[in-house]
Amino acid sequence: MKLRYIFSDPSVSIENILSALKFERRETYMEKTYSRSRDIKALSNVEESPEKLTYTIPGDPVPLARCRVMRTKTGALTFYDSQKNLKVCAGIYLQQQHDENNQFSGPVSLDVTFYVYLPQHRRKTDPRCEGYPHSYKPDLSNLLKFIEDLITDVEIWKDDCIIAHINARKIYSSNPRTVLTIEKYHE
Repeated sequence: MKLRYIFSDPSVSIENILSALKFERRETYMEKTYSRSRDIKALSNVEESPEKLTYTIPGDPVPLARCRVMRTKTGALTFYDSQKNLKVCAGIYLQQQHDENNQFSGPVSLDVTFYVYLPQHRRKTDPRCEGYPHSYKPDLSNLLKFIEDLITDVEIWKDDCIIAHINARKIYSSNPRTVLTIEKYHE
């Protein structure tokens, strides 16, 4: 019985009101206790985030491009993502490899290797360049931004602010791809 219904009925005695108050207090206490125990059970049933996972994205590494602005016929400005299709394709690769694993939580370490395709003139003149560091565009920081945003979009982690350590490199390869390893951060 709720109190608002009791007070609206003038024929209810004071004893009934007091017993209803005791019942409602006990009911509220029970609800709080139940919700706390349910929260504790939920916390204890939370599966641990994976210790270490490695992903491979085939194809040339792509740097993050800035959003583009376009003016419509009415003169309004419209923002659009020029890399939307590319992000969807790369996200599908990541999602398939992530499978049913949980999201990473807590501090993580990110190790990324960008294998960049050898230019045509390098393949002919010096095929031994494979494995050497790549020191031209695209910038390593922009390549990392694309990967971080992609991982966040695929929900491998909630936000890229949990990255505590990054190790990244660009090297030449005849098989262009991006290999990234995410693991719990241990000092």
